[in-house]
Amino acid sequence: MRHRHGFTLVELMVVLVIMGILATIALLSMSARAKDDDMRQTVVQFISMTKEARRTAISLRRRVTFEFTQTTFRWCTVDCTVANTPTTPQSRVFNARRVKVLRYTRASVIAGIPAAAFTSVAAGVVHRFYFEPDGTMIGFTDDTLPRGITLYFQHDLSATLRVRVPILPLVGTATVINAW
Repeated sequence: MRHRHGFTLVELMVVLVIMGILATIALLSMSARAKDDDMRQTVVQFISMTKEARRTAISLRRRVTFEFTQTTFRWCTVDCTVANTPTTPQSRVFNARRVKVLRYTRASVIAGIPAAAFTSVAAGVVHRFYFEPDGTMIGFTDDTLPRGITLYFQHDLSATLRVRVPILPLVGTATVINAW
């Protein structure tokens, strides 16, 4: 009886097809994970910066402005165009990666409460809300009552990957809700 060494062409092709299928599945899984990571990083950074802005307002006993565009956000204690000095602290600008703020409403939209009115966030347009020295959050500089705000984030590469982040007006804390 003769012993063969090696593989037939059919065996090699079957192995290559199986490896191709496994590689495709792994690539798709990594892509989905990267999208989730982009969204998570942006939302966590936004929440962290709102907490920092609120703490700064309370500790300095002055109004803190929180500015955001579709893809960036930051806070500052005076006009955000003024250079940072020890008397005018401000955060760095965070640039979101593949995640955008598409709209917002000047109310904390939590569970089943419809928003009164939405504002679209166009590219390059700066929007603001404010933390008062007592830690409450207002939408406009002439607001007499804390109103809160809700931002609606969406991933550029997946229209189904969306979260809303309401900020409660009196305590200034944010919550992540995985649906619109």
